[in-house]
Amino acid sequence: MRVFCRKAFKFRNYVWSDDSITMATNEAGQRIEHVTRALEIQDIPDWVVNDPIFQWARNDGDIEVLSSREDELQAELNAGKAKTEKKAKTEKLLSQTSTDAEPVQ
Repeated sequence: MRVFCRKAFKFRNYVWSDDSITMATNEAGQRIEHVTRALEIQDIPDWVVNDPIFQWARNDGDIEVLSSREDELQAELNAGKAKTEKKAKTEKLLSQTSTDAEPVQ
């Protein structure tokens, strides 16, 4: 599944049964997890949709499922805008900090 993530997330593969929830593991006994990166289009495993965090993030608009090329192009534009806004905000905060700082004696 192809998605655009506005934030980084760590998804865990859960095994659901009638009376318990456990983490799925691979052959080496390691937990099966997937980490996404912020402001990027990426492919994620299909099992991620079963993680409640995925559902919450999708409902909040932090994750968009991309079903077409047009969706991907729009997500790329949104990512570029978000990165530019983040950079401008960081530069503004840094400039405020440097002008507000008291001289060290």
